[in-house]
Order: sequence, then C-alpha cells, then structure tokens
Amino acid sequence: MLDNATVHKQSGAPATARPAEPRGMLITSRGNFDASVHAPLANYMATRYGTKSFVLVGRAAVGEKWKQWTNGNAVILNDEDLHAKAEVAARDWEKVQEIARTFERRYALTYMREVLHQDKGIAAYYLQHSPGSAFAQQEPMPFPMLVALINSYFQTLEDLLAAHPIDLFLTRASGIFNSAAVAIARSRHIPLSWLNHARIGQQMIWMEGPDHGAGLVKLHYPDAVTVSVPELDEIAPPPDTRSARAAAEHDDSVVKLATAVARSVAERLIMRSSDLSRASWPRRLPLRGLLAQNFYRWRTASYLVSRARADARKLQKGRYVLFLLHLDPEYSSSTLARRFNHTQAIIQQLALSLPIGYTLAVKEHVIGLGNRTLPFYKGLSHLPNLVFVDHRLKAIDVARDAAAVATVWGTICLEASLIGVPVICFTENSEYAVLRNVHTVRSPTEIPDVVRDALQPRTDAEILDARREAARFRNAQLALSFRLSSIDLDEYGNRSRSTFGLPEAELEEATAKLLAVYRSGGGTAEPVG
Repeated sequence: MLDNATVHKQSGAPATARPAEPRGMLITSRGNFDASVHAPLANYMATRYGTKSFVLVGRAAVGEKWKQWTNGNAVILNDEDLHAKAEVAARDWEKVQEIARTFERRYALTYMREVLHQDKGIAAYYLQHSPGSAFAQQEPMPFPMLVALINSYFQTLEDLLAAHPIDLFLTRASGIFNSAAVAIARSRHIPLSWLNHARIGQQMIWMEGPDHGAGLVKLHYPDAVTVSVPELDEIAPPPDTRSARAAAEHDDSVVKLATAVARSVAERLIMRSSDLSRASWPRRLPLRGLLAQNFYRWRTASYLVSRARADARKLQKGRYVLFLLHLDPEYSSSTLARRFNHTQAIIQQLALSLPIGYTLAVKEHVIGLGNRTLPFYKGLSHLPNLVFVDHRLKAIDVARDAAAVATVWGTICLEASLIGVPVICFTENSEYAVLRNVHTVRSPTEIPDVVRDALQPRTDAEILDARREAARFRNAQLALSFRLSSIDLDEYGNRSRSTFGLPEAELEEATAKLLAVYRSGGGTAEPVG
C-alpha cells in the first residue's frame, strides 16, 4: 500500500494534515447488502483505530438492528425524526424558502439540480423520457415538505460536524440526504467513498468520491510496458446483466406479460402481509405503477424486436455507431451526467452529427426496458440514419463491428476499449474517462467535434495500444479491489447476501483498501460538472 505522503503527492489531493485513520465516519444505511460490510467495518475501525461511526437509518426498527450489529460503537440517526421536524417546519413556507436559499448560496448549488434530481422517486418526474418508470407513478410529498426536509438534512449534518470530528463519509449522491452530505463533503474537502461492485467476479471496490474517480487506479497502473489483452470471450458482462438478459428472452410474449403481472400482485400481497404482521405500513411503490411498467415492457419489447429484425439488414461493419441506452432514472444518468439528462435529445444530436454513410444503432438497456413508453422510440424512428438493435443481444457482440460506441455512462466504456473500439461518453464523471480511447462530451456543442475525433482512422498499433491501456486499467482496478466471497445474485440479477458478517481476512483487506482512498483525499476536491 502507498504511504500517506506518497498518495497525497501523486494524487493531487490537498496537502493539509489529516490523521492516518479517520476519527469519525458518516455512514448512510442503504437497503441492500452494504450494511453487512459497513457494520463489521465500523466495529473493526472502532476497536483498531478508535473511529466513531454515525449511521443514518430510515426507520427505528433498522436503527435497533444497527445498535446490535455495532455493539454500541455507532451513533444512530433516525430519518423518521428528521421527517417529523420537517413536517412542522414546512408550515412556514416563507421561512423554509429563506433557509433553502441560504444553503444554496453556501454550497453553490440549487436544490432542484443537485439534490432532488438524485432521488429516483422524485427525479422520475423531471425526466421527460421515462414516464413508464414505476417511480414516475409515485406521488411525491408536497414540495414545501421536500424543501423543508432538505433544509433539515443540511442543518443536521452541519450540527453533527460541529459536535464531532467526522472526517470520512461513506455515501454517494443517490438520494436526498446523500446529496446534502456530498455537497458538504465537497465544500469541506472531507474524503468520501462508497462501496461498489468492481464488475469483475466477486470483487468490490471503494469509489473515490461520489463521481467514482480514478486517481488511485492511475497510480496502480502496472509498470510493464506491455500487458496481455483479454480475448473477446473473456470480456463478459457482469452477472446481473447476464441474468437480466436471459430473463428478457421472451419479453414480447403475452404469457410473459401475464406471468409478470401475477408476480407483481403476489409480491405486493406478501409485502403488505409482512407489514401488517409488524404493525407497520411503510410507503412503497404504487402497485399500479409496477403493473403499468410490466405492460410498457411487453409493448416496447414487441415493437423493438419487430423493428430490430428489419433494421439488422441496414448495419454495415465499421459503418455504424452503437448507442447504448441506460437505465433511467438512475445514479449514472441522473447524477454523473446532469448536463445530458434528456436522452432523446442526445440521440437526435448524435445522429445529426454522423457523417453521411454512417448509421446510429440504438440498443435499449435490458434492465431498463419498460421505463420509456412507445412514443420515445417512435419519436426517434423518423431519423433516416437511425436503427434499433435487439435489446437481448450482448452489447459487446454488437460493439465488436461498430466504428464507435456511445453511451451516457457505463462499463461498456471499458469493455469496448478492451477490444479497441473508440468510445463516446457523455460525462467526465467516470473512472473510465482517464482512458485515451474514451472521447468525452462535456457540452452539447462539442458533439460534432467529438464524433469526428472518435471516427478518425487508426492504425493497428494504435488500436493495440488502446487495448493494452484498458487492460492495465482493469488490472489496476483489481489491485485496488477486495473479494466479498458471499455476494450472491438472485433470479432477477440483484445482489444479496445470505449471511451477515465478513471473514476476518476480507474485513482487513476491505479496511486497508478504504484507508487508501481516505488517505488520498477521497476525490472530493473537484466538484461535479
């Protein structure tokens, strides 16, 4: 592991004195397997370094679990209490606005753009191209209440930092509280990290800041001049994508639609039965939204499959750019690419920027199918140089013969680079943006120039060089990752854990890798664009 001084010097992080280990950690408890890593991590760091943890939970029942998991080593913050305070504050709308504008000026942001747009249940209302999302069917809380809640989050975090020496955040800009935490971390240069799947086997990695970051990855490039590049068969999509693609095989089938509807109803009945047994009635996505999404998925799949069969004949090897649609609403599109949050406009401008003789091939995200309704695709179909690709195909197989691959953000940036296909990416807030093979679009006016650069002819030597750089990047990611042996995928491709806790060796490695990110500054010095 690099020592503290070396990491600071080489990563460009502020040279201000920072303890070798964090004195306090702020942890956001998310509703997935993260807690099974964060809780033992909190205990380990409390025992080893005296680090105090502060954990935000959504409900009192979850807080009680955290108290048991951390043996009193953590201070629990209950979001229900903050909601109650915000409900009272929201009655004075004029005062709520005044406080909100104070925080907006203090942290150089707007609530609408940097906070509300990060939450799936709210951002879906602002995305014109994803009305089919189940989140878009959910009625949000009244706007004064939302603003009062954001005020409460900012004030709570400021009070917490004033009272305790917290110098590490484990959160990302996904959700309202998290977005307030990210704004404060940026302002105060507090290292920030979060747990992410490295998309390679069971390897996990601590991100550098909420926008991923790749400072440490660059430092860990292997010294060897030549690095063997993987074969095409070795560049497999992550397990959750493979599982989703297999499940999508008969998306255009009426039987599949009926099965999906029955499953949605059954799952909701089971959930509500469990709620009643616990004497609670938590807010859940409306069933009508889930049923509508099932219908939109079936209808969209039927349209895309029929179009893709006819459009396949129009694709010529080396004469098309593959655009991969992303899941919306989602952290990658709503947070990392705020400048490009209208997907239909991006695709249209990209198609208009292609030279005559090139085709834009659009492929839907196999997991996100159904979030967009049919008019989205029909609105694009009038473009004479645009075709649709079957969403069930492997993206890397379609990318292999493309002149370039375009995406808002995604692992395809690395996968395409590994086979030497140029990439056009619509955000610089990605760890893959450091690769020379990735051409970043920072503003809509740059699209024609970036397309022209990406389609420039390259020699075999230049292609091989791009593949080697991508291979070095992947090796560096592996050097910074750690194994989480009990990660499992359920039948829907979601990550889950059957047991709680980590083997001692995995816990020690996870802590060491987190401390490397903490000592590097956590990627909070540069704000997101």
